[in-house]
Amino acid sequence: MGLIGGGTRKNLAQRRDVTLLWPPREPGGYSLIVDGSAEVAGAGEETVRLGVVPTRALLHREADPDSPRRPRDAATTAWCSRRRSVPCARVQTAAIASKLR
Repeated sequence: MGLIGGGTRKNLAQRRDVTLLWPPREPGGYSLIVDGSAEVAGAGEETVRLGVVPTRALLHREADPDSPRRPRDAATTAWCSRRRSVPCARVQTAAIASKLR
């Protein structure tokens, strides 16, 4: 993933679960949200390299305000109810974790 500082090292000592967010490349595009387990991949005297093993991922896009509303399916509603910080408009899950390794 990249080099990390002392604060992140301390946080990793207590909790390894992380969520990474890649914003859309263009307006109206998809964000990539990846949950994973962080691992210290290489430690030098002054630097530490962080690796993340993905456990699940999804693509997310805000709904077009002009699009007709459609009912959410049960899986999307359940996923969103557990993650209130993520807007649930047009959430599309993606089995892409294996592509990130």
